[in-house]
Amino acid sequence: MFHRSAISTLKRCSILWITAFLSASLLFLLAPSLIDNSTSLISTVPSTPIFPGDQLRTSYTERTEEEEDTPERLQERSDMLLERITNQCDLDGIKTNWKYPDKSWIQSKQPRLLIYNEKFHILYTTNPKTGSTSFKKFLYLADGKLPRGDTTQEIIDGIVNVHNTTGGHFSIIETKPQLPPEPVFTSCFKFVVIRNPVTRLVSGFRDKQLRREQFLKPGIHYPAKARDEEIFRLFVIGPLQDWLYLENIHFKPQWLDILVCSWPYDLVVQYERMGEYMPFIQQRTGTADFLWPGSRKEQGVEEHATMYFVNQYMNFLDANERELIYKFYKKDYELFGYTKFGEPGFPYLKT
Repeated sequence: MFHRSAISTLKRCSILWITAFLSASLLFLLAPSLIDNSTSLISTVPSTPIFPGDQLRTSYTERTEEEEDTPERLQERSDMLLERITNQCDLDGIKTNWKYPDKSWIQSKQPRLLIYNEKFHILYTTNPKTGSTSFKKFLYLADGKLPRGDTTQEIIDGIVNVHNTTGGHFSIIETKPQLPPEPVFTSCFKFVVIRNPVTRLVSGFRDKQLRREQFLKPGIHYPAKARDEEIFRLFVIGPLQDWLYLENIHFKPQWLDILVCSWPYDLVVQYERMGEYMPFIQQRTGTADFLWPGSRKEQGVEEHATMYFVNQYMNFLDANERELIYKFYKKDYELFGYTKFGEPGFPYLKT
């Protein structure tokens, strides 16, 4: 009796062990696909399409071959945008038609907003949260400040401080309060990058508020365990509506500092199409031999994350609260023609 019971128990244990082994093996084989599927679910945007057409995409850079643009088309698109900006500035009575900036502007303007690369005759206007850090790194690289090929953030940040505003680290690429002489200025390739106000706002909010807590403080302005979208709502109805915060360049309406109604730009780049414009800029400026340093944006990470959070935060707001954002960035929308959240084609320009 004991012998039969032991054999029966042994058989049951063997069956359970074999079943567990097969289950673990199957899980091991399926794990990569399960991880990929969970990642894709996290990256999926749950609300309105952000591209024209029926296909829902979660990235600015997911484009088909038919959508790729030639250099001529990119320049044409920029020219059309510049024409739109000029017409709107004329309509608003704020167009100044500078051929060369007046001295009062040069003396009063923050030096950090202009980067002049004398070697390649580039005059770049920085615009926070539009890839400006990557452009600074690239200009250092093109001027020989960094070794070719060594373009990781760790190496770059170890050699130069691209956010320095005192001039101490700009021995080759100088951030100048005084512009080059007028003949040189006229021949420089002058460009700026613009971005949809909503995606730029969310990117700035996650950096300056969630990471650094520069404005609202946990335990004072909101509960310590408040959700991100709840903090975003408080930010929109609070600090963003305080005009004192216009002094923060990460949240100011873009047109105020990049001076699109005055500055004679050769190219206005849409951040959402950076992947197409960067080779074109390199071709125009003779810097094609230098590797674009890249950032989270170029690695396909930042735009996926930002679009996910844009949908999360904006869907949390009611219509009146979203309207506060549109009112704050009213002039950016008028000048650039960007789509609003939920409109067809968001976050691109209107077609």
